[in-house]
Amino acid sequence: KNPFIRHFWDEGVLLCCFHLFAVHVPHTPAQHAKHQNPRDALGNGDGTLSQKRSEQIGKPDDIYNEPQNAYVADFIGKSNIVPGIMKEDCLVNISGVDFECVDKGFDKNEDVDVVVRPEDIFLLEEDKGKIAGVVESVLFKGVHYEIIVDVDGFKWMVQSTDYAAPDARVGLSIDPDAIHIMKKSEYCGIYGD
Repeated sequence: KNPFIRHFWDEGVLLCCFHLFAVHVPHTPAQHAKHQNPRDALGNGDGTLSQKRSEQIGKPDDIYNEPQNAYVADFIGKSNIVPGIMKEDCLVNISGVDFECVDKGFDKNEDVDVVVRPEDIFLLEEDKGKIAGVVESVLFKGVHYEIIVDVDGFKWMVQSTDYAAPDARVGLSIDPDAIHIMKKSEYCGIYGD
């Protein structure tokens, strides 16, 4: 309970995530005042810091949609971060299943980290999904359900307005532009919801 950190947290200037920090300085007092949650305050030139080094600098939507590593993906929002194999440009293998994606420039059969946001996963009938799993838990969050689906031991977080009962078998589908490929990082397996 460091009062210095508490002061800055209250001011929305310093974001604290365990022992790692990211700094955001509002451009004007008016911009600062409109943001109640400091994570929502990202402006047009923000960055994420970890252990005194810059992890990624860029526009907020670029950082959210194209994180450079698992630390950034997890810090900026909820993520499913899974291991994958980049088979070729625009084709990644996740859990033994090939998915089309929009990423290029990786080596053939390169091990990668794959980021999929929970809101970008479609919940379907088991036989209609690209991959299938079992619903482990369901939590109503007001406007959507947060559903945890076990697919071969990996717990996928899905945010959907559709309800799925615990223990139900479901299918999951992901559009190509919702799959984000990253180079393997030291953070893989550490972060992720």
